[in-house]
Amino acid sequence: MDTRKAKIEEYYSALNGIEDKLGELDGKTVNQLLDQLFAIKPVRLKWYLVKAKLMLKEKKSVDEIVEFLSDKCAPWYIYDGVEEYFQFLSILSECNGDIMESKRYLYYLERLKEHSGIVSRGRDETAEEIKTLGETILKADSLQFMEKEVEKLKELYYIRGNLYVYLLWEMVGRKFYKWEKGKEGKWIREKLNVEYYCERLKSKNEEIFVVIMASKKDETDCYLAARGLRELGKKVFLLKAPVIWNKGREFTQAAKASIESLKTEKGLITANVYFIEGENKDTRGALLEHIVKNYHQEELATILGKGLLLDQMTASKDMKTRMERLTEVDGDHMEQNIAVGRYGDYLSYIANIYKTSKKEIDKELNKKPSCRFSLIIPCKNGIHTLQGTLQTCLHQSYKGDYEIIVSDNWDLEWEGETPIYKICKSFHDDRIKYLRVPRNLYLTRNFEYAF
Repeated sequence: MDTRKAKIEEYYSALNGIEDKLGELDGKTVNQLLDQLFAIKPVRLKWYLVKAKLMLKEKKSVDEIVEFLSDKCAPWYIYDGVEEYFQFLSILSECNGDIMESKRYLYYLERLKEHSGIVSRGRDETAEEIKTLGETILKADSLQFMEKEVEKLKELYYIRGNLYVYLLWEMVGRKFYKWEKGKEGKWIREKLNVEYYCERLKSKNEEIFVVIMASKKDETDCYLAARGLRELGKKVFLLKAPVIWNKGREFTQAAKASIESLKTEKGLITANVYFIEGENKDTRGALLEHIVKNYHQEELATILGKGLLLDQMTASKDMKTRMERLTEVDGDHMEQNIAVGRYGDYLSYIANIYKTSKKEIDKELNKKPSCRFSLIIPCKNGIHTLQGTLQTCLHQSYKGDYEIIVSDNWDLEWEGETPIYKICKSFHDDRIKYLRVPRNLYLTRNFEYAF
């Protein structure tokens, strides 16, 4: 046995020994032993798990322990400690009375183990239950007397980690059955663009949604997503699973046939998608372009479809300049879930983000420059370096005209003048232009807003 392997085994043996004696040793002693092992890098996931179990023994709150563990695991593949990590989170959630969250952790772990080849693929009872329940809901002309079924469906989507369909049916429940605001844990709030998606669902503006079916396997999920959107009063298009085009090899003919197939069925506008073998492409792009140009004044649609499908579409030569996946990847084993994207005019999309209009953005972009160049400083909470940065920008050997744009992303709940605003005004220099962002933005969006 080589020295490195022996040291790793010794490390794990020490951690297991501490864990076994958690009930006997006092907290101070355990913390001292853990501190000694923490000096050994890299710190293994097992160390954090033992520390979390000590926190539980010390009667720390479940929320505090979950927060402590939240960024300690890379949950995209199986390695030492991952299985125990999810099992422990499941137990913590159950202790907290959150059965749905407990089941979600176990479901995620089971799919991860299947994807990693550790266990053979078995029955997905949650997916089967969604299919059975979904068929019942889809057959109903009205949801008026189906509160129990809708609530169960929403819960199943939560357990499955199918976040965006869960949020959709949560809003349907609030509309029809006056539910109080549902579960919005930290893991939901921190998801990329979840706020944008929810705004689109709540929006009273004329907006269009396109649900795209990858194959017959996701037919139920797609029809349920489309039905939920329809119940929220949205204009919904459903692009069906592709079928082989057998009337020649001309793409234009297939695209025309797809567009002509658009028809209204039970409140949804459906369309056939054709796959042209000779060109190895389908007609989804042509349909999307037709839809945004003919059904929406601002040429913009919100897209729902399997994560893997959206990635494939955004990478295609025909669509990559018009389409973007907006939601993040939760792991290869979760890419069968519904993801969210957008298709159409980019300026219309960012107009929604910046709470303005495409017309206003066009006006700003085409405005005659007031100076030779601009320096953009996107800020959030880093006020300690802003003073020096502004001094450097102001005291240049260049004597021409320029401006310094400070884009302030300070906490939007802050009342009154922000610390960033006060620093900018303290210079009394007209070259410093101050902007307050309309919402909490990522760094790149903060820069883009100022630009």
